[in-house]
Amino acid sequence: MTALAKRTADGERGVMTPVQRPVVRKVAELSEALTRMAATLEQRADYIRDFAAHVSHEFKTPLTTIRGTVELLRDHLDTMSAGERERFLANMDAEAERLSRLVRRLLDLARADVMRVTEAVVTDAVPLAARLAARHGAKATLPPFLPVAMGLEALESVLANLIENAGRIFTPFFTTARGRGGTGLGLAIARGLVEAHGGTIALLPSERGALFEVRLCRPGAGSS
Repeated sequence: MTALAKRTADGERGVMTPVQRPVVRKVAELSEALTRMAATLEQRADYIRDFAAHVSHEFKTPLTTIRGTVELLRDHLDTMSAGERERFLANMDAEAERLSRLVRRLLDLARADVMRVTEAVVTDAVPLAARLAARHGAKATLPPFLPVAMGLEALESVLANLIENAGRIFTPFFTTARGRGGTGLGLAIARGLVEAHGGTIALLPSERGALFEVRLCRPGAGSS
């Protein structure tokens, strides 16, 4: 096990496997725990690598546009009309705002991913769900009262992201609304917030539209 652990630490993948029985029960339990830990670390490494590639791609497009516009203005500013200068400057401003929006959403995702709930808060989900449904012109069938163990701001973020997002569910950076400022991180943020509060979120089969199931803990009950 020591040799396999060292090979895993050196970055070799798939080498940690449970020791063959018969062995002492404690040794078997340790071997299985190390195997699960190695698998988790490999999955996390894959996630970080893929996430970094997505972030790089998302930043590359607006940065390329900004740099190209700067070069164009530097070379032809004196010969441009006022309308042309304004159009190019507006393009730069839009791409800069896109970058700012992406940074904000990445920070939201990072906070949700590492969030640890330390205080007991209770929110009635019904008024918030009714307000969000009305804002988007959706029909909602709601109980009179539904207390959940989640703060108002976090719950609003979860419900708003569920309503506003569709497409490849929970896939970071995928969006069908990029032209309207979408970053593709909404559902990933929603999942992080729900799981941080001890709940679960899943996509259920549906003949029309997207059907989500969100399970949250009841206040003081420790159950969803």
